[in-house]
Amino acid sequence: MSELQYISDESHNPTAVIVPIELWREIESEKETAYLLKSENMKRRILEAKDRETEFHSRKPVRSLEFEPHAIFRCGSVQNRER
Repeated sequence: MSELQYISDESHNPTAVIVPIELWREIESEKETAYLLKSENMKRRILEAKDRETEFHSRKPVRSLEFEPHAIFRCGSVQNRER
């Protein structure tokens, strides 16, 4: 990650810092999370959403999609043909 750049006044007292944008976004995200976690209701909702996301990504597909040779495609719609 890039280095911080310090800005000083005429007396060499630090007055500001230039922060790389990646670090700034990380800091802002952590601040927002800390703010949201102050509320018990928001903490519960965040943890529930995290659990749903973890559960969703760990699921295996119920069945794979396969091409059905008896299907005929016309004008963007699918019609089944009896054989």
